[in-house]
Amino acid sequence: MARVHTLSWLSLVGVCFALVPSFAAAHGRFPEAQAIESHPSDPDLLAVFTTFGALVSRDGGATYRYTCREVMNVSLSEDPTHLLLSDGALSVASFDGLTRSDPAICNFGYPEPELERVVVIDQVRDPSDPLGVYALTSSGSADNSLFYSSDDGFSFTATSDPIEPELFEKVRVSPSNPDVIYLSGAYPATPELPRRAFVHRTDDRGATFTRFPFTLENEERNVHVLGVDPRNPMRVFMRVVRSRDFEERQDRLVVSEDGGETFADLLSITEIRGFAISPDGETVWVGGRGSAPDVLPDGGLPDVMDVPLAGTGLFRSDDGGETFTRIQSEMRIGCLALRAGELWACADNFLDGFAIGRSADGGESFDAVLRFEEIAGQVECTLEDDARSACRLPYADAVRDLRLDSGIGPVDAGPDGGTGGDDPGCGCAVPGRSGAQGGQGVVAFVFVLIAIRRRRLR
Repeated sequence: MARVHTLSWLSLVGVCFALVPSFAAAHGRFPEAQAIESHPSDPDLLAVFTTFGALVSRDGGATYRYTCREVMNVSLSEDPTHLLLSDGALSVASFDGLTRSDPAICNFGYPEPELERVVVIDQVRDPSDPLGVYALTSSGSADNSLFYSSDDGFSFTATSDPIEPELFEKVRVSPSNPDVIYLSGAYPATPELPRRAFVHRTDDRGATFTRFPFTLENEERNVHVLGVDPRNPMRVFMRVVRSRDFEERQDRLVVSEDGGETFADLLSITEIRGFAISPDGETVWVGGRGSAPDVLPDGGLPDVMDVPLAGTGLFRSDDGGETFTRIQSEMRIGCLALRAGELWACADNFLDGFAIGRSADGGESFDAVLRFEEIAGQVECTLEDDARSACRLPYADAVRDLRLDSGIGPVDAGPDGGTGGDDPGCGCAVPGRSGAQGGQGVVAFVFVLIAIRRRRLR
């Protein structure tokens, strides 16, 4: 596989963050766990994607090692989707395309030329084939397509002609009938038309699609398909995304009983971030955490995080989603996943006391399985691997941002030692600025560049 050298313009801008030593999180976004991904057959292998990179465990979640966004070619502003493929490789879908690692997760490349340098917004496994993977492109142009791989993510082919020139967000496959696949997305507002959302369904594995309009209400911006009932391919759950500027900031959980044609409201919750459904379809969980700040201010957590937002926490339904009960009122849910009959959740490392928790009682209580201070070091790679060179500075930044210098593993941890030490990066300041002010200036500059880049891509 061809290696990717990822010192892009964004990586260079990331170096600017290291120029501000007194701003605690000047290197990136607020540290959060965002997704849990299990290997399809190996219970010991799992990955956690965070705002500062990916964490990989090869012992069932007992220990975790870090790999950075830079080696995956993922920019600071993105929340990409990732899959652990059958051979143990990590597949990452981002605004720059679909990258695939080697099984050691040390080197990344673009295996499919058609999915290089295009917006790959989502990816999911084929529940009927351990080597099957779907990838959804979404550039907002007329060439949006659903792609399929039958060889574990090495090559992809479009399932049909381009679909619609809208901004797609999610793809989900029915577990009970893999011919049925759902896509969701929206057309941005124009001077002539308001913002419009749609659900697309295929009953023939993506050869043809039927589009159903979805009515947005009161500052709602999009609809995201969350999951399909494991027993009924026509029963699908969706998240209706509210504008973050809306005062109540609550999303809607809705369900369709007729394959996306009509929907009924189930629940309102502040920023839905997690969804899980049991294999029999009887138990449904949904969780939210509200918006975290973009960066971690110097001197501690911001005041807005001291009090949980109304509507956050964990909700459970034991009747297939008809009614819900709030079973965790203070826990800030960032993701949900089922593993070996247990409910796993992304939490707030600083307020909840752990980043990943595991529940054996349906969410009534959680045991910690990952705290950021327990990260064991970088992924174990050789000196010649891309991850060792590309991730050295980002890892040092993560150590510093998380204030884990005394408890985290060495920067260049690996099977053959390393040449690094505990150098956190640069020790210089922005001229004419205090640390905090300089850090905020760099953050603002980076997000302006990101906004320009997103506009060009989408």
